[in-house]
Order: sequence, then structure tokens, then C-alpha cells
Amino acid sequence: EDPRCAHADVARIPTNTSFRSQANRGMDSVLDPPMSYAQFRQFLMDDDIVPGLLRRACKRQLRAGNSMQNLTAKNSEYIGVKVALCVLMLLFVLTLVESVSYDVSDAWGLQSIDKLVKMQFPNVTAGSPMSPVVAGQVNVWAHKDSSWAESERKILYLDVNKFGYCNAMIPSGNPCDMRNVSGVSWGPRRTTLANLDEMASKLGRRNQDMMWLRYPSFWDEDISAEELELMVTSIALIDRRSKNAEEAIRSIATTCVVIVIILTGITLLTRDLTFLSTNLLNPLVDLADEMESITRLHLAAVTNGNTAGPEAIQGTSEVRLIKRTFDNMKNAIKSWGKYVPWPVVQLLLRSDAEASLDVEEREVSIFFSDIASFTTIVEGLPPEQSLLLLSRYFHDMSKIIDQHGGIVLEFIGDAIMAIYGAPIRNEDHATAAVKSSLRMLAALKQMNAWFNARGLPQVKVRCGVHTGTCLVGNMGFQNRMKYGAVGEESNIPGRLEELNKNYSTDMLISQATFWRLTPDMFYTRPIDVLGINQAATAEPELVFQVWERLARDPTAYAKKSATALHTRAMEDYRSMSFEEAHEKFVEVGNLLQEAFGEPDEPALMMVKRCRTYIDDPPPPSWDGVWDRQDKG
Repeated sequence: EDPRCAHADVARIPTNTSFRSQANRGMDSVLDPPMSYAQFRQFLMDDDIVPGLLRRACKRQLRAGNSMQNLTAKNSEYIGVKVALCVLMLLFVLTLVESVSYDVSDAWGLQSIDKLVKMQFPNVTAGSPMSPVVAGQVNVWAHKDSSWAESERKILYLDVNKFGYCNAMIPSGNPCDMRNVSGVSWGPRRTTLANLDEMASKLGRRNQDMMWLRYPSFWDEDISAEELELMVTSIALIDRRSKNAEEAIRSIATTCVVIVIILTGITLLTRDLTFLSTNLLNPLVDLADEMESITRLHLAAVTNGNTAGPEAIQGTSEVRLIKRTFDNMKNAIKSWGKYVPWPVVQLLLRSDAEASLDVEEREVSIFFSDIASFTTIVEGLPPEQSLLLLSRYFHDMSKIIDQHGGIVLEFIGDAIMAIYGAPIRNEDHATAAVKSSLRMLAALKQMNAWFNARGLPQVKVRCGVHTGTCLVGNMGFQNRMKYGAVGEESNIPGRLEELNKNYSTDMLISQATFWRLTPDMFYTRPIDVLGINQAATAEPELVFQVWERLARDPTAYAKKSATALHTRAMEDYRSMSFEEAHEKFVEVGNLLQEAFGEPDEPALMMVKRCRTYIDDPPPPSWDGVWDRQDKG
């Protein structure tokens, strides 16, 4: 029994009355012991319809397996048979044209006539009567009145034993097609061979159309002309024009047949090669390109899955199987990329190695964001609405992070943690992180419009960005890993995000990030001096608010003036010149309130602090950190 029979589609088998009744009897006794395989087989085979349906299902499975287009067994052998047939046909045609035997009847016939005259008529002289025996032998040699000969041998000149038999090269010579020789006599004795050549040249025929025969021939012997004149006893000149024409026609016909065979072979081979190219080479090249694209992590090669059915995939059965397997692998990689950052997947594919626990110390910029009051928002939403809101939010934010060279490390509830500068190095990671954060904040306007159209609440996001040295890499244990960053520096973006509440801001960056920004790309102002790094040796540092420089921004002048004035005010504040700082902070507040139409909370807060310190100055060792929590 073929094991593929086990996959027969028995769900389509109809049941007749007998089978249904037996099944019902089996269900009535649920306490009976389990049925063995032999009993179950006998149970099915006893039915009238089921065995036939099972056999037909098995045959369909076998035919489906045997009808697969096996490239080696079918197409390659088919091409080989056609090539072999073309070669055999070509050899057959050439065999017909180029005979392996040589025609020596010309020389043999002349030799026979020469020996006949020497033996039977040794005393022949010029004017002697012509014997019918000799004429008959000449006519046999010339194929006259012979049905067995292919064509007549046309004689232009013949002398035997140096006496002329016939000479069609001159008007007075005996004709060479004599059938009745009564009254015909032998011609004069041959003069010289040179005279014969001169007479032949005057016929106006091509040399290729005339053939000289002599006996003895002496073609392969080096003798003088005098010796040749003396020793050659018989000479004949044969007109070969008709035979050459026949050979030329045969050669042309053969050439045409060979050309047709070659063209037919080329056409058949081209068609088969086209089939191979279409069904094997092109699909394999496409697969190779897709594989290379995946190793380079061109996302289009992964995300554009094949939506066509299996029958729409071109190629042999093996290629279609490889294609389907590869598509499944692409779907797996695509799904893998939803859990693991894409650059990490790319590095693993390129490294041709298994992922292992490994971290390295690297300077990176880390981004952390959170939706303000998200708990309150989701309390009034059904789960599916909350999922819709978060899905759109994560989608748009992740897309912006990807566009700026960052990777999302994880989603923590409604929070997003991303990293720039690893695993793919980027020397300008601080600028990329800040620019990405500002684009995410700008995208909220369009996102909230989408939420509003679907009855979802508006969201506000707070962000924090910090640049520092962390341990970055694969973490976890041998069977379960994640790509992440650990260290004190990795916790600072979350603290900056939380500090936005105190200043009514939506984005804060650390001093380390500020130092690494590309100059003149953003408007920045120091907001406060804080001890955001909780390391024992860490010093208090400035935290900054950032605005993006836009080409057409009506508030650009106010931002530029306010940030510059706020920076000078902060310098006065840290040097404990609180009255000068107070005046500048008041002016900053006025500029920004006029530009944005609402009070500037950071400036108002610093105004209050300056008043506090004017009334109650801090000690000389003051480091700039606000130390009057009960008053500010």
C-alpha cells in the first residue's frame, strides 16, 4: 500500500445506509474496547462504496505525484533525443552525398580498350578499318544504349595504341558516338601530348568540365615529357560538364537540406532553451535576486509576498516547490522582523551565523516616549478601540523611527523605546534621534485628525532623548534572546520623558545629546539644571527643549530670539545673578506668549525661582539645582 494513500480526502466520501447503520451501532456501545487497525480496515472494506472511493482517491494522489514535471527525466532527455536525431539525420544526408567509394570506371575502361586492341589488333595503323569489337567496347564504356548506367559518358577524343579512334575536337575527325563502324578507319597516329592540350584549349570549355585519361597514367611518377610521350599508349578526353552540373545540383540540394536541418535544430533547441529559461533559469535568477535582497534586507523583497496561487508560479515542479518553500521562508522572516528589529535580522542574515549572546559598549542615542494620561484614555474605551488607537500610533511612530535610521527596541504598554547608532553605526545618531522625535511630534496632528474621524480620543506624547555609552547587543539566555541596551545611560531618556510634566513641554534632551547635535539645525534652550544621571560621580547637567527649524515658520523669529535670550538668562541664573536672569526670563516669556498665544511655563517657572533666590539667595557652593522644593 502506498503511504500517500493515507492522505486521501475521505471527507468527501458519501455514506450509504449500510455504512451509517454500522457507524451507529459502533456509537451505541461507547464502552466497547478500541477497534484495532485490522478491524477498522475490515470494517471499511466490507462497505459497498467506501473501498472504491478510497482506491480512486489513492490513484489520484499517485497520478498527481507521477505527473509532476521532472526537469531531468523529461525536459533534458527530450532535448537530448532531439539533438541526437538531428545529428543522425545530418550524418545520413552527408553519407548519401559523399560516397566512401571512388569511381575508377573511367580509367578501367580505357585500360580494357587498350589491352583489347593490343591483344587482338596489334597491327593497327592509320587507315586500317575499324573493328566492330573495338567500337562495341568503346560504346559499352561510353554507356551508350545501356539502361543500367546513370548517364552517358561523353567522349571528345580517344586514341588507342597511339592511333586515333575518334576526335570531336576537329571537324575532320571521326565522331565519338559511332554505333556502326562499317567504312570507318583508324585515324592518324598521335603527334604529341602538347598538341592535344592545344586543341582542347580551343574548345572554349572550362578545365573543370574536361577530364584527361591516359594509359598507363603515370600520375604519381616523376618522368620527363619525352618518356611520357613514349610510354603513354592510349589517351581519352571526357566531357564532364553534365556530370559536374549534376554534382553541383546535388551539392546545392544537400546544402539546402543541411541548412534546413540546422535551422530546424536551432529552432527546436531555441524553443527548448526558451522553455528552460522561462521555467528554470528565470525563476532561479528571480529566486537568487530575492535571496540577495533579503540578505541586504530590502524590505520590498520580504513584504511583497506572492499572492498568486501555486498554479500561477512559472517553472518546473522542483522550481515551484522551491518557490513555495522560499515564500514560506519570506513570510517567516517577515514575521520574525515584527518581533526583532530589522537591522538585527539583516546582520544575522549577512553574518551567516547563529545568533549568540553578545554585547558591546557603544555610544548611542536612546529615545523614549509615552502617551500622556494613557491610562485615563483607555479606561473609557472598549478593547478593540484601544487596540485600533495603539496600532495606528505604533505604526506611524515606528515608520518615522525607521526612516531616520533608528530601530524600535520594544513597546512597553503605550511607551516606545528606540535606539539610534546601533546595530548599524551612524556617527550622526544624536541629530537623527532628535530630528526623528520632532517629526513624531509633528505627525500627531494628522494622527489626531484620524482618531477624531473614528470617534477616538486625542493623544499627546512626551519624549526624551539621551546620548551615552551603553551595553548594546543580544541579551537573555541561550534559547531566548532579545536585542536591547542596558546601563545607567539607557534609563535617562525615560526620566527626561517624565520630567516634561514639570515644565509643560513635550520633548527634552540631555546635555550630552545637545553637544552632539549638528549646529544650527534646531532651536534649543536650556530648561533646567538637574541630576538626571544617578551615578555616584555624576554632576548635575542642563536639560534642553528643542524646536525644529522650518523653512516657513511664522514663529521662527520669536523662537530664535527667545532661545538665545533664555540661554543667556540661564547663564546669569547659574552664576547667581538672579536679578539680571529675572529680567531676561520675563522677556522670554513675553516673546513666546506673543508667538504661541499662551504662557510659556518654563520661563514663568524660572521667573518664580529667580524671585525666590533674590529674597533668599543660595549658598556660595550652589550647583544650579533647584533646592527649594517647597517654594518652586
